[in-house]
Amino acid sequence: MWMDHRAVEQASSITNTGHKVLSRVGGVMSPEMQPPKLLWLKENLRESCWDKAAHFFDLPDFLSWKATGSLTRSLCTVVCKWMYCPPDGWDESFWTSIGLEDLLENNFSKIGSKTSAPGSPLGDGLTQEAAAELGLNPGTAVGSSLIDAHAGGLGITHWDGVLLLLLFFPITEIYRSSQCNGMDMRTRYTAFLNNNDGFYSVQTGQH
Repeated sequence: MWMDHRAVEQASSITNTGHKVLSRVGGVMSPEMQPPKLLWLKENLRESCWDKAAHFFDLPDFLSWKATGSLTRSLCTVVCKWMYCPPDGWDESFWTSIGLEDLLENNFSKIGSKTSAPGSPLGDGLTQEAAAELGLNPGTAVGSSLIDAHAGGLGITHWDGVLLLLLFFPITEIYRSSQCNGMDMRTRYTAFLNNNDGFYSVQTGQH
């Protein structure tokens, strides 16, 4: 759950490391991101959860896995919430510095050895089981996911990729359990989220 703030202490300790990857999120780790949540699980539910878990997912990637059986993670989720650093990938020194060095095993298999751009086809499409549950045909294509706020950003583009609103620095606002503001940028920004190849976006919000 993104709004679960049990990992405030863990987020603060990660911020205090001053690791270079934190520059991608403004230098401060939010308790709504996944590294502090994972650290909380390890420190508080080690035997009942941490030691038994085969994989850890963000919700969009979990739904993709349930639908297709593919363990490939979306670049949108892992860059935005998990500190994945394309094009280099996972930074081993970061995970080691925060006490989660066990995630390095098997090429980070528990949090994602493979990534794909949003919209990329996953596996062979819907599995037999998922198709039956959804009332769709097996093999129906499933694309790599987007986080809700970033999907909202996609909603301000035309089918041919031309921006519908504010051609330069388009801004969109999303309201539900929180207010989220997103802005696509044509130049690199300190705290960037790599959504589209060659583009960066900045997300802020209030809940």
